[in-house]
Amino acid sequence: MKKTHPRSLLAVLISSTLLLGGCQSEPTLSQSLASNNDVQSIPTPNQMKADITVAGRVSTLNHIDIQYLGKTIPYTYSEGKITNSRGYNWWVSKHFALKSDLPEEKVTLYLELLELSYPHYVALFGAEPSNIDNQRIAVVYGSTRARVKEAMLDDGFLRGVHDTAGGETMFYNRAGYNFPSHRYHHQRYIVIHETMHAFHMALTGHSSWAPNWITEGLADSIAHHVYDPDKKQLNVMVFDRAPMNYLATGLQQYYAANKPTIEQINDSPRLQRGLNFFIIHFLLNDPERALYFQHFMNRLMAANPHSDNTLPVANKLLKETFPNWQKVEDEFAQFVSNIAPTFNIVDGPWEQDGEYYWVRNTDSGKISRLDVIPTMKTPMPLMDFPHSVTSTNTIGIDIQFVPEQLKRGLVGMSVIANLAAEREQYRKTYQGKEPEGRDNALRILLVDGETIEVSSPSNEQHTYSLSKRVSNQLTAHPTLSLLVEKEPNTGQLILNISASGETQRIPLAVDDEIVEQVTLDKMSILAQNNNHKISPRLPNRYTTKAVQGSPNPWGVNDWQTLYQLFATCEDFSALIPTCHEQVTTLLELTKKSDPLHMSQQLAVITDAWLQLLSETKSESHNEAIQSLFGISTKIDFNKQQPYLFTTYHYSQTANLSSKVTYRDANGNAVKQDIVETRLSESNVKSPLTVPANAEDMVIESHIQVGNLSLVHKIRQPTSYFDGVWLNSHAAVQDKNINLDVSLTGPYSGETEGEIRVSYIPTSASKAQIQTRLPVKIEPYEHKQWPFVVSIPNAFSEDDLLRIEAILEVDGEPVKLVKTARLKEIM
Repeated sequence: MKKTHPRSLLAVLISSTLLLGGCQSEPTLSQSLASNNDVQSIPTPNQMKADITVAGRVSTLNHIDIQYLGKTIPYTYSEGKITNSRGYNWWVSKHFALKSDLPEEKVTLYLELLELSYPHYVALFGAEPSNIDNQRIAVVYGSTRARVKEAMLDDGFLRGVHDTAGGETMFYNRAGYNFPSHRYHHQRYIVIHETMHAFHMALTGHSSWAPNWITEGLADSIAHHVYDPDKKQLNVMVFDRAPMNYLATGLQQYYAANKPTIEQINDSPRLQRGLNFFIIHFLLNDPERALYFQHFMNRLMAANPHSDNTLPVANKLLKETFPNWQKVEDEFAQFVSNIAPTFNIVDGPWEQDGEYYWVRNTDSGKISRLDVIPTMKTPMPLMDFPHSVTSTNTIGIDIQFVPEQLKRGLVGMSVIANLAAEREQYRKTYQGKEPEGRDNALRILLVDGETIEVSSPSNEQHTYSLSKRVSNQLTAHPTLSLLVEKEPNTGQLILNISASGETQRIPLAVDDEIVEQVTLDKMSILAQNNNHKISPRLPNRYTTKAVQGSPNPWGVNDWQTLYQLFATCEDFSALIPTCHEQVTTLLELTKKSDPLHMSQQLAVITDAWLQLLSETKSESHNEAIQSLFGISTKIDFNKQQPYLFTTYHYSQTANLSSKVTYRDANGNAVKQDIVETRLSESNVKSPLTVPANAEDMVIESHIQVGNLSLVHKIRQPTSYFDGVWLNSHAAVQDKNINLDVSLTGPYSGETEGEIRVSYIPTSASKAQIQTRLPVKIEPYEHKQWPFVVSIPNAFSEDDLLRIEAILEVDGEPVKLVKTARLKEIM
């Protein structure tokens, strides 16, 4: 199907616009940043730096370039479908373009978060968008829901973000729209979540090929984060955390739905975030399942189902990809049965920065409580983010005080012996509302920064004053630790209060019964009427080993090579009889976190398989070797200019020679080119020059690797497909305007609505002439509708021809507009 982008139309064609915004205000950015940036110059992605250190699922920011653009719209994957808005301005980093009306510090924060997330977006899909060295991913972050709606209206949508959503990424233009809630962690969460959808769409054009549990499950999992603003460090894919705890949500949904299987969750169109979260973590926290999941994703992307076909195709491919589906279902059920959240917010609202928790409001009427009880049985990281630890026989908290609030309110902890029975029962399934109950716990509170109150379950209370030395240090350096230890010989509970090297030890006079029951592994952190930051300190048996290297939980730097070897075994095991046993050996090394030995073995096995396949005379040995090398080719576009995109992932340099045959609508060759390049463990882009009358192209690539000669062949249309576009061609003949209006269909889903053609005179005394026509178009379809518009006898060259397409694009109401003056057509 031939498609012409509006910017490439001849002068006689009607110019294309989306709905125009209102008057534009001046930038509100601080003078310091605006004066140091040339708003007319847009650096390319390759001209900007995003220096990120990645260690497993942790990213640390070393340096990021951010450029202020004002009203200059950068080149993004939303090109031509996103515009300016009143009070909004543009900023760019290496991979992202942010349109926002927020202040400078928020713009900087969100671009930093997105660049920190980018390596993990790539890891989740195993690939980058092919034109990411030229295009950026568009993000809109408005100051309020109403302001975001205004930006969406400017971009052609006929609605704002759904009432129940905190943000939304639109199929039509692949841009994520965000607005801040009152929760600080959600302000970060939503931009990471929505931009992952936009990354997904930039990678494959759309996201409808994947069911909800993949699209929302991946976005929710990566956005389930912990961020340390002081270290500029982001932990993604956090399994067990306090604010927005998807473990509790998932258990509630799992037991309410009578323990659904993965197949049942896949086949349901309902959005159940907690269940999706469970599946993603179940699949991605075991290396073997993670490899099978990546293989399933690649097969599903290649199948490219949409609309009603997505769920059944995904169901079929799941069972075809995983060798023993019932075993997977049984393991998933066992996985969920062992989930027990470490964190439970009893009273809030709690926020989290790194390992520290703090209460967002300063309500003086209640004590906010966050339980920290690590009892998870499943083989998952109990707390997969940085945290403070103690020795085995101690438990406690570290406190960073807000200096201005040092002398007000309460802050402290409870050492829990046993939860109330009804509370403990509720937390097994999270059905209904958490009941009130009296826990068997020892409460320790610092009151107004001066005294310690200790309360036992029998309501016996003791008050202690901070020593002068501790108090002086606390005033000078507003940090404090409270640690409870249990003396091994006597069982006596001792409270250690420490401030900048000064320690005060208080033997606690409490009931013998609670002393016997306290095991120093269950606690609550408590706060009232302040915003002090509190970090729980737990015994070191709850720590997790730091992972270095690639963005996966095992520190495997050669993950792509491991996947290629795995996929080759899965697809061509008949050619490599012992491949499954060898893959198992590699997986065992991966689980042992022995990346060096694993990499050595990976290289040895890859070379052995290559030798074996080179000697094989099977018809499929060519495809098997290409799979082992990670070779793929496709046609992509940069500003509508096509190029051959070749992926190659092998240590030995290869020579690529591609014969490109351009063909017309009848299949006749109209031109041939030869494209040659060298491949060296990287993606290569080779520009193509397409003749005007070419409809498709056939590319036969010859790859020479040492003595090996491989052949790869593809066929693809020469046209640039970019989802729904409105185009038109107009010419005047015999006092009539002969108008051809064309639409291209979406990537997925139904698109229908109405085309309205209006002749609008400049004189108010003349009547407006309007024609309406209902339209419906299928995915990837190109349709054209003819209109004849009569020109009045008394016309003016300034009379206006207006074309509107009012469409429902896969559930998204959109208005597209094209206008031209009569003198531009005649």
